[in-house]
Amino acid sequence: MVRPLICVSLTRCDDVGKVSDVDLVEVRIDMLGSCWRKVINDLRVQWIACNRKVDEGGLWSGDEYSRVMELFKAVELGASFVDIELSTADVKSVVSRLKRCGVKVIISKHITTHTPSLDELRVIVNQMINLGADVWKVVTKANDIRDNLVVLQLIKEFKVPGISLAMGDLGVISRVLSPLVGGFLTYASVSKGSESAPGQLTVYELKSIYKLLGVDV
Repeated sequence: MVRPLICVSLTRCDDVGKVSDVDLVEVRIDMLGSCWRKVINDLRVQWIACNRKVDEGGLWSGDEYSRVMELFKAVELGASFVDIELSTADVKSVVSRLKRCGVKVIISKHITTHTPSLDELRVIVNQMINLGADVWKVVTKANDIRDNLVVLQLIKEFKVPGISLAMGDLGVISRVLSPLVGGFLTYASVSKGSESAPGQLTVYELKSIYKLLGVDV
């Protein structure tokens, strides 16, 4: 069985010292505030720059231009990946400029109210791939346990690496199984209270489940 990649979402500046034994770190600029530029100096693994929009579950309160410029600053400071929303203004140009900088681009879509049909999600992912996504990412809200099947099936539909998860308590199973069925990675929090999204398990909880399943982490 494939060893799952675990990415810890860093949402609090004080938590940087607790980051250990993970594959990647997602630096949530929108949640960390101005201290994000300091905490990256303490990271010992590759990191993803993310500055999430409010309408997709983030906390960024500034204008769109400034939001995107923070991501380009992150590239200058050593980000290996940038997570940019499909709904970003002039997204085609932004993605093209990021790729010219040599960074890997994750194009994402967060649907915070429900899980659309598999057909609807296929259309979204194809848009991301056509824009040049190195990794596509779709995150939905699970209102039914069967929504997990939809997001997990989506991973099998494309050759381009993808991240497909469902938020909320009913979506926890997708967070565990996604990388086991071919998803690029799954996210975890440093500790309880530091989650970047509803239903996110801690690194300890996630690794404990994998060990019970006999999965090498």
